[in-house]
Amino acid sequence: VIDSDDSGDVSLEELYSGLLLVHLKFAVYVGAPACRPASREYVAEIFHLLDTDDSGTLTKEEFTIVMKILYSQVFTRIVIQWTLTLII
Repeated sequence: VIDSDDSGDVSLEELYSGLLLVHLKFAVYVGAPACRPASREYVAEIFHLLDTDDSGTLTKEEFTIVMKILYSQVFTRIVIQWTLTLII
């Protein structure tokens, strides 16, 4: 889904577009406040830091690391949102 051109690698544009789609899907199930997507600038920063071969695209291995970083933050926000919902 994220590798829209089926090249085997993920460009910055594909990554950010894919992240937005995933966040929209999450919002349906866990609520919009918990699923605020990362900014384009932040995603670009992580992308460039982890594009270790400076190819301008992410390999499968690089993509896996990027997703772990970006979605660990989403998971934390979801847990906080649910906890606050249960308390209130």
